[in-house]
Amino acid sequence: MKTLSGNASLITGSGNSGIGHATSKEISAQGAKVITAGHNEEKLKKSASQLNILGLVPDQSQLKSMNKLVENVNKEFQKIDILLIIGSPFLKI
Repeated sequence: MKTLSGNASLITGSGNSGIGHATSKEISAQGAKVITAGHNEEKLKKSASQLNILGLVPDQSQLKSMNKLVENVNKEFQKIDILLIIGSPFLKI
């Protein structure tokens, strides 16, 4: 049963493994439309391709880049039903 059918989701912190990838996979399997966002372009492209979802790579340190993420989400979905922000506490800056 696709319990999330018709819902739109944005999941940040997604890569090709771990919680972000698993969450994107499950939410997509339940019928939701998914956009995933992360900082590692290579891993993100691999994950998005595997799951047949849209992957975006915003620079979270740049407001202009985050505004572009919002524009892309608005263009694809017009609204967000599910927002998951999955952080990376061990990210080197």
